[in-house]
Amino acid sequence: MTRKIFAIVILVTCSILAVQAQEMSVEAFNRIDRDMGARVAKVRDINSDLCALIKIETIETGFEFSGCIIEKTEQKTGEIWVFVSPGVRFLTIKHKEFGVLRNYNFPQSIESGVVYQMKLRTVAKPNIDSTMIQNMQAQMEALNKKLTELENKQKQDSATSVANNKKARKPRPKPILDGAKFIMANAAYSVAPQTSVGITYGQYGVGKRFGWHITAASGFDFKALNPKYSDAEPSSQYFYDGERSFSRLALNAGMLYRVSNKLALKLGIGYGIRNVAFSTLDGDYAKIANASYSGLEAAVGIHLSFGKMAFDIDMGGIGTDFKYSEIRLGVGYNFGIKKQQTTKEDNI
Repeated sequence: MTRKIFAIVILVTCSILAVQAQEMSVEAFNRIDRDMGARVAKVRDINSDLCALIKIETIETGFEFSGCIIEKTEQKTGEIWVFVSPGVRFLTIKHKEFGVLRNYNFPQSIESGVVYQMKLRTVAKPNIDSTMIQNMQAQMEALNKKLTELENKQKQDSATSVANNKKARKPRPKPILDGAKFIMANAAYSVAPQTSVGITYGQYGVGKRFGWHITAASGFDFKALNPKYSDAEPSSQYFYDGERSFSRLALNAGMLYRVSNKLALKLGIGYGIRNVAFSTLDGDYAKIANASYSGLEAAVGIHLSFGKMAFDIDMGGIGTDFKYSEIRLGVGYNFGIKKQQTTKEDNI
């Protein structure tokens, strides 16, 4: 049984790490005062202001840029020149192979006629097709079969030992968490970026290994939930690069399956919202459509119990393609635990 628990924990952990892997990131962003490239190019924006020049170092091509006022882009050898209006605060970079680096906030102010250097790191996504998934499923089924055979052999050896020593085997007591309840505080983070906090309440199964749980979470910023403009684009007339609002709401419920007294697997389904909005010139908010998501939300994870303490590790996202995903960690308290005598075998 110990080996079976270890294998399940490894599989869940690997799944979380695979989803969280980022294919594109910024290694460095610096100002180059001696570079006169921006002043020589003399590219000006719609306000006739001299643009700043961002030199993006990368050997890859095929990038798209958005999220700020971009006047011009040029593909150079080993780098891409992006001319932007002075005062912009963030940039979104998209690529069909490396994914999206959304809303990268410049670490310093962007000034007119100044050249900046950005070192972009890219890592190709693994090519996971249906054949690979089927192979993984077959390997998991084979591993589970082997572990079951080992567990049955251990039981047979134990029964034989008891018979040889003429000792009556005592009936195994019910799990001490049978029917107990738990309440947890949790915090979630996404590289979108987005943070939220919430609460989870649930109950362990009575007489069976199946229980239930329900989770509610929020970022406690509600300005983007009902903005005046619901389908804004960076180039729209009412867009203003000012205060940003990130709104997050989530509610899901699901099943809890106990593998042992200390480990349980979780599955939850519900509804989630993640909206991003910017303040406009008239004081209202405009939602950025391509950075906002809502709809079916699903989450999987593990639940650990140590006496009266409980811990959660969950991974979830919104939509069938998980365009928005996050990891959630929780800590809480078990109550209503039955006081029963347990054997060493119960704690496996």
